Amino acid sequence: MRPRLLWLILLSALLCITSCDQLSMVGDKVKLDQTEYNLPAIGGDVKVSFVPLSSWSVSCSDSFVKINPSSGLVSEDPVTLVIRVEENKDLQERTIKVLLTFETNDIVLTIKQA
Repeated sequence: MRPRLLWLILLSALLCITSCDQLSMVGDKVKLDQTEYNLPAIGGDVKVSFVPLSSWSVSCSDSFVKINPSSGLVSEDPVTLVIRVEENKDLQERTIKVLLTFETNDIVLTIKQA
């Protein structure tokens, strides 16, 4: 790992300790405190905030899920993902998997919708 990148990661981790309670580092891997969410059948938004310690992207293969923003770069400022899930008209529980990818690891967010 390049010294400058390591310095940015350490600085971001320090800033995260004081400004973001959802993200932490375990070794060189990013970890979110919460990765499971519940939504009612009517749908709604899940908001996930973190300080990006590396470039990142987020994806979901379900057409009824919209995510904004979908990617970003290293920053000292927190990013808030808004994951919008449309109404579940079938009224059967469904499980949605959202993949959040960092340079060092991936995190799967699970949203259950009844």
